[in-house]
Amino acid sequence: ADRFGLLGLLNVIQMTNPALWSNAALCHLALRDHLGCVEASTQALELLVQQPGTGPTQAKAYLRRGASRVEIKELLGALADFESALRLLPGDKTIQADCNKVKARLRRHEADRHYKARELELAEDLYSQAIELDPAETKARSNRTACLLLLTRYAECIEEATKCIEALGGEGEEKARVQALVRRGAAHAKLGAYACGVEDYKEALGLKEDSKVRLDMENMENEMAQQL
Repeated sequence: ADRFGLLGLLNVIQMTNPALWSNAALCHLALRDHLGCVEASTQALELLVQQPGTGPTQAKAYLRRGASRVEIKELLGALADFESALRLLPGDKTIQADCNKVKARLRRHEADRHYKARELELAEDLYSQAIELDPAETKARSNRTACLLLLTRYAECIEEATKCIEALGGEGEEKARVQALVRRGAAHAKLGAYACGVEDYKEALGLKEDSKVRLDMENMENEMAQQL
């Protein structure tokens, strides 16, 4: 009876040990079990907030939960976690960067809604804000090029598309690269720089064949021939 009582006591101690929950959260995060990480981090935080002097440990739990929330697209919850961690560790540049990345994604999602509603100037401004928060936010850059092209701000479209193309290049990014090339090529053509437009379209077609892009490129080539 004493043995079973001791085992029961050990189980209680383990369940009320925030370090074990925090370490479990880290394991869940490493294994990409994000729901498990959120649950374990929450358990750790519920225990830690009752203990004075645990600020740094609380920050770790917030960061782990925030990272998992990003992965499961709970962006508002992730931002709240990162901001809580930053309050506990003020001035931490890595945590500030995490906050900015989440804020950038939220701005991009807001901009996407305005873009679909054809509120192009508002969408473009929000995409710009997202890029300012996180210059590596290539989806915001790509979507901003679409806005700039539709707003007939062709020189800015070329500049933004160039930055987007330079940032892309990894596997799985061919679609975004094609979009940026086509938009930059179209902007070049609108400014009468048909040779640059054709070059961009050829590169895009080399990545993915598209009958409309090819037809547009042929029209550019005809315009070039007429200029000679």
